[in-house]
Amino acid sequence: MRQKLTLLLILLLFSTSVFADWKLSQRTKAAGQKTGMISTIYSKGVRMRTEMKVEMDAETEAAMKQMGSMMSGMMPEMPVHVTQCDLKQDIFLSELNKQFYVDYYDWSTLPPEKLARRGNQKITIKGTMTMDSWFVDSGKRQKMFGLDAKWGKLTQTIETSPDACQATQPTTMEMEGWFVVLSLESQSCPTHRPPPATGGCMPKMIYKRLASPGLMLTGTMRSYVNGKLAGTSEIETLDLSKAILDQSLFDVPKAPWIEVESMEGLTKKQRNIDTSAKTVFSDGS
Repeated sequence: MRQKLTLLLILLLFSTSVFADWKLSQRTKAAGQKTGMISTIYSKGVRMRTEMKVEMDAETEAAMKQMGSMMSGMMPEMPVHVTQCDLKQDIFLSELNKQFYVDYYDWSTLPPEKLARRGNQKITIKGTMTMDSWFVDSGKRQKMFGLDAKWGKLTQTIETSPDACQATQPTTMEMEGWFVVLSLESQSCPTHRPPPATGGCMPKMIYKRLASPGLMLTGTMRSYVNGKLAGTSEIETLDLSKAILDQSLFDVPKAPWIEVESMEGLTKKQRNIDTSAKTVFSDGS
């Protein structure tokens, strides 16, 4: 009996440990658009890091290069997103300004010492935000990147109470496509977090269900606002590989990085642009 258990543990380790650390690159392109978004996801245990950049077509990219650094300075920075599910918090990083913002999963349960770190920002808990998610498995299977993939549809809904700060209309996101499980079940920590709030008013979070079908490698994502279709995007996986990743990629950064009090504060300061130059138009003579 002991030998059977030992053999089973060895098989589990060899079949799943390759996904202890992994790196994924995906393209997301809205319907009818030439350009898309390239996201690179790094995963280590229950922590995940996502870096995003705009993908341009050859014509647009050539025009940007011709305009030089001034145009690149006007492009808004996309913060790096680090999910620390084990600590029940997310971190957003501005590489440009060496600043970071910590967004907690449930502000209503934070101890006073964490709230005190916000300094001048007054935190108010008002209203509720209810999140729900479920997965419907079609039963279809195939191999993708050497993994067992299943076709299904993941649905996520967000509803805020009328008295919530920044109350919004009911939203729904549907992701239909091929899903794979990349990590051990013990490393599964689904949260389906909404976008971080920009100010000091936060709703109390209520989670009904947290479906965890894995990660969608390819498929279609649709968003609905108040029941009406708001957008459709196609997702395609460009690369998936195992990698040994440094723990520092998933931790709160150290000095000289500075913590800011809100998401708004993180994105407010952008690259300095020299506005002292003057453009002179002539008639060509």
